[in-house]
Amino acid sequence: GLVVKDALNQSSHSENTRLKEIFLATFGVCFLGTPHRGSKSASIGKIAYQASVAITKRPNIQLLQALERNSGTLDSIADRFGQTLLKGQMQISSFREEMETRRFLICSTIVVDSDSAKIGDRREEVGSIPANHRNMAKFAAATDAGFKRVSSQLRRWVERIKMAKNAFMEHDRHDCLTSLNNEETRQRIQDVSISHRQTFHWLFDREVVKFRGWLESSVDDISRIFWIQGKPGSGKSTLMKYALHEERTKKILATDDSQWTLVGFFFHDRGSGVQKSLSGMLQEILYQILHQIKGLIPFVQPHYAKLARGQQTRSPTWDVDTLRSALLAITKQNEVGACICLFLDALDEHDGDNDQLATLLYDLVSGVEKGKVKIKICLASRSWNIFDLRFGHCPGFAIHNYTQNDIRNYTMSRLGNSLGLARLDVSPEKFESIASQVTGKASGVFIWVKLVVDELVKGIRDGTPLSVLEDELSKIPQELKDLYLRTMSKIEPTYVEECYTLLQIALCSLSPLTPGVIIKCTSYSLRGFPDELASQQEMIRWLKSRSGGLLEIVSRDSPGQGQGTANDSVRVVQFIHQTAKEFVRDYKHDLGLRWGSDDSKPRLSGYVRLLQCAVVYENDWARVFGGDMLFVYANLVEKVSPEEAADVSSILREMASRNNWETLLQMISNSQGYYASRIANRLLEADRSSRVELMCCLAIAAGLRNCVRTMLKGISDFPMDPCLLHIAATGEQIVPNQDRAGMVKTLLDAGHPVDMAAAPLDILPPSHRLHPSFYARAAYTTLAILLRSRGLNSITEESRLSIAKVLLEHGANPNEAIFREGDQMSMNCLQHCARFEGADMARLFLQHGADLSTPHPGSGLTPRMFATLRGNRSVLEAFSGPNIYKMSTIQSPPPPNAATAIPAFSTSAREAFEDFLKDSASRYRISKEKRINIISWIKNDFRESKTQND
Repeated sequence: GLVVKDALNQSSHSENTRLKEIFLATFGVCFLGTPHRGSKSASIGKIAYQASVAITKRPNIQLLQALERNSGTLDSIADRFGQTLLKGQMQISSFREEMETRRFLICSTIVVDSDSAKIGDRREEVGSIPANHRNMAKFAAATDAGFKRVSSQLRRWVERIKMAKNAFMEHDRHDCLTSLNNEETRQRIQDVSISHRQTFHWLFDREVVKFRGWLESSVDDISRIFWIQGKPGSGKSTLMKYALHEERTKKILATDDSQWTLVGFFFHDRGSGVQKSLSGMLQEILYQILHQIKGLIPFVQPHYAKLARGQQTRSPTWDVDTLRSALLAITKQNEVGACICLFLDALDEHDGDNDQLATLLYDLVSGVEKGKVKIKICLASRSWNIFDLRFGHCPGFAIHNYTQNDIRNYTMSRLGNSLGLARLDVSPEKFESIASQVTGKASGVFIWVKLVVDELVKGIRDGTPLSVLEDELSKIPQELKDLYLRTMSKIEPTYVEECYTLLQIALCSLSPLTPGVIIKCTSYSLRGFPDELASQQEMIRWLKSRSGGLLEIVSRDSPGQGQGTANDSVRVVQFIHQTAKEFVRDYKHDLGLRWGSDDSKPRLSGYVRLLQCAVVYENDWARVFGGDMLFVYANLVEKVSPEEAADVSSILREMASRNNWETLLQMISNSQGYYASRIANRLLEADRSSRVELMCCLAIAAGLRNCVRTMLKGISDFPMDPCLLHIAATGEQIVPNQDRAGMVKTLLDAGHPVDMAAAPLDILPPSHRLHPSFYARAAYTTLAILLRSRGLNSITEESRLSIAKVLLEHGANPNEAIFREGDQMSMNCLQHCARFEGADMARLFLQHGADLSTPHPGSGLTPRMFATLRGNRSVLEAFSGPNIYKMSTIQSPPPPNAATAIPAFSTSAREAFEDFLKDSASRYRISKEKRINIISWIKNDFRESKTQND
């Protein structure tokens, strides 16, 4: 019992995960006659031992001393065990002996009295066993009183464990499901318009399309994937929502008496990142499946538990790989039956690799060949080549070939209602003529129909004669893009500039903005102050008049964060359709607006407009553009419109010169991580003259090459603290996955000294820090730091190679010492390559003049010797050329004797080489077998060498 107590003490105080688990996994301990406070019999045992050494089992005197009543050892164990009990909810049960134990023939004693047999903890349960100390843990039968008492205690604990486990599992299941729940991912389905009551009924007519037959068929009969394709704006999303929510879908699926679960996700390019990503899709369909079929949660729980442990939170962030694995775990299990029909809309709005998306969908349906899960997937997208290639053989149809009657019914219904409200008496022939024109010109494109019918309805409401409307209808262009151009041409000239800026901001914003924010952003970027509109109606009218109807306000279930007031936080602005967004993107030079002849103002992109708003980050409405979004937008300017880099540079300079920029730095520090936090702290401490210089550090870390090039114009004295070249090559990036080598080249082309020696980057995050001895030295070049930064997760080997190439091409010294001269560990670049780098890096240094013969000042080893000891054949071949080292061609085993393997050459050289081998054996722990291999390689080298000196 005392050993168990001390073991649990060590486990509870251990930082070792494996040892810690012993304490965490212990529910309770049942002590039988354990002397928690010692035993009088320990002293008796000592006396007996001293009286006679002839006893059969000689006791351990030190152990007996430790077991004495109130000994220091027992007190220490007891104190620590008290602390251990406070760390958890461990249960304790202690049993004492009821009978005396006979000692030395003539006397008997209670070995562990009742006071010592209990710990004294408030949660401890105390009992007794009708036996002496020697027999209290020996049970002859299940009817023994002692066995009944101990086993009943254990059974109570087992039941409590089961109850706790069930409660924990239920709690774990709830947390797993909650971590997957994101209302934003299902927002698009809610936003899609409900189909008109007289449309899409043909979907379930087996004589028209094959959809009903696909629903009825067994998953083993035909393809499990059904593909609905169509032109842009042809009503695919509305049809998919109709199919997903129509009761007939479930009834037809259940023809074989199976209970089917319907799950839907609609990609949304005009929405936030999660609404158009693969991870967003996987997370939403996984949530919907588990929400409806709770029995499948246990198959996903292990993936959730691993994420929760790794991120140390009950609400972890799910990544694509984990979501994919979790979903496949459901489809491949063979215990819980499930029938699932997925409806995935707008695959063409997926912001990612569509081939990867298609492969995943096929993985889902192929993983259920022999399992208990049945899966069908109904897809909708434009008829792009990638989708035609992957899904063209699946059953399906093109929606625009079947919607003529739907368009006709929709047009007649809306016009009929408008004419009735206007109390106009129109002949059936005239009414029929207008509806036929709309249907004929639409070519199956529903969004075209909606825009045109909206215009006709407005004309009827305004009292325009039907003959005039009919004439206008004949002039409306048939192509959707031409219709948008026509709409833009009707914008009032006084609103043109606001219209262009508003649409550019809506196009470039990475997430939908509230009406109040987008209006203030537009007015501020044009006039330098934000417009204040008092009511929602004013905002709606303003947006309609400035956007020509291309933007709309939609409601969100959950309020936005950091965007304006609570009044408009659940309402956001977006394009009326994906085709409208594509029109603004494709015609961004002028949008077909009626620009004045004297207009000379620059037409800036939406990204620059958003950056302009970031300057006034202290205002609540502008904070959405600051912090972590500031450099993301700046980086997008570089990629999309590099000609505007000067505007980015001037904006950053303005921000650096502001008096109250501490707010921005705090936002950057909180959102960008360790690197930005350290830079931000330096910026706060710097005087105003140094701020632009330090702001340049952030621009470098964000990958803003053109902006940096502009900011560095005219600079001849580059700073050493921090060194800009160090940041570009090895610093943590604010915007990830930027071209480090390109930024290094930008700095060098601007005149930054390639050999500037500066202090190592203390702005590296702790996980990226180098060995402490490296920071103890004064200054290093970027090339030295780059080589020493090998293994940092943020820099790939390919990137390191590209950076080294740029540095060497701009004159970096290939023979530079990585540590400063005089250091006993000094090593030059090529020696470092021989020990740690790959063949490509070694070859790069040789190509730029690195010296292969320079020995290491401490060991005297040359780069070739280092590579030989390392046993890296590819590096040796890089050092020696293809005609010298041909180690890969050696087929025969190495000779058994190292001495005979050494080729014939001078005695002094032979002795020196043998000394080197002996020294290496102890110094580098080179095994005999490896030494023999080394010698055989060298022997092979000498056979092809021209001189013995080689």
